[in-house]
Order: sequence, then structure tokens, then C-alpha cells
Amino acid sequence: MNALDLFRLVANAREERGWGRSLRRTVADWYTRRPAFDVAAEILKRPAYGGWTHRDLLRLAHPTPPTPAHNALFQWAADGELGHLATADLLTGELRQVHAYERLKRTADEREAADLVERYSLTHEMAPASWRSSPALWEALLASMSCAEIVACLGELADCGLLAEEGPTAALVVARLIDRRGVRQSGLNAEEIAECRRRYAAHRRALPVVLDALDMAAGLAG
Repeated sequence: MNALDLFRLVANAREERGWGRSLRRTVADWYTRRPAFDVAAEILKRPAYGGWTHRDLLRLAHPTPPTPAHNALFQWAADGELGHLATADLLTGELRQVHAYERLKRTADEREAADLVERYSLTHEMAPASWRSSPALWEALLASMSCAEIVACLGELADCGLLAEEGPTAALVVARLIDRRGVRQSGLNAEEIAECRRRYAAHRRALPVVLDALDMAAGLAG
């Protein structure tokens, strides 16, 4: 269960029966029964949903941190910044992506931002809002983005002006969209790709070559 599933579970449960012992235990287990690195990645990818934040869930579930890394992670999720519990070994270990994210929020240097993305394997979901219009950051992110992720982010790629006719980034995007294995592994069906194509086609910077690639992807998805 990822963080989005967790938020949806809590929202549905609260509507049906309120915050009971079973739900509290389920939420606490979500935070404690996996490595701190994995929990941190989920928090970074989905910090909030439907009016809920991880701070809310931690406050209501009161999970007991099983390791020092979990303890420092919960402190960060609750306070919004890395505190005294985040020791140097944790910042280079299980909390390294959190540390990189915090550095990314503070820097104004595009080269440093791209380096943080590449060195710490940050995903597009982890990019702070302040960097989501940066072509340099998206270039760094694209290297590891799957077909499904590229399809979902076409609008943002167009917004920042990264997709230019006959440019190298457009060529990379097209190659990913027409790769049979990548499309099949994405889990997207033809209807989902067609809907993404419809939205992208309405963008003022939509490229015909990308639209054609989306048509091919829909055919490959079956």
C-alpha cells in the first residue's frame, strides 16, 4: 500500500466508522513495518491528499518508531524540517533522500539541483513546487522516468518549454512513448493514453511528433 492508498483508506474509514483502534493500528503499521528509507520515499512522493497530511496521520496513530531513522523521519514529517534526531549517519543513510529534498528546496543553482536529483535518485513526485518549472531539473528527472510517468507529466514538460520541435528532449520522449516493452510495462491501457493525448493536444505547445507517438503508444497498449 502506497501513501496515496493510505490517505484514501483513512478518508473512507473516517466517513464510514470514524477513527477506531483498528484504523489506528493499520496506520501505525504502515509507518513502522517497512524500512525508514521506503517510508521516507512514500512521504516525499505523496506528502498530502484530500486535506490529510502525514503529520495528521502520525498525530492520530501515535506509531512507536522502531529505529532511530524512523524517529528522525517522524520528527521531520511532523515539524517540516530535519531536527536534532537526524544525525549525520542518517542524513547520508536512510534519510538521504529527505536530506537531498531539503537541500533542493534551499538551492537556487540549477546545476546543484540537477546533481541532487541524479545523485540521490529523486523522482518527479519528489520535486518541490519551486523547481517544477525548471527545464534543467526536468532534464535530470527524465533520465529515469518511465513511460507512464512521462505520459502523466507531458503538460508540465510543455509548460517549462523543454519539449521543442526536433530537440533532443522531444526525441527522448518520443522514443520512450513508442518503446513496445516500456508501454506494456507501464500498465497504461489505450483509453488512458488517449485521454492523456486529448489533454496534451489542448496545450498551446503541443508537438505533432509527440501526438503521433501517443497514438502509437495507444496502439501498443492494446
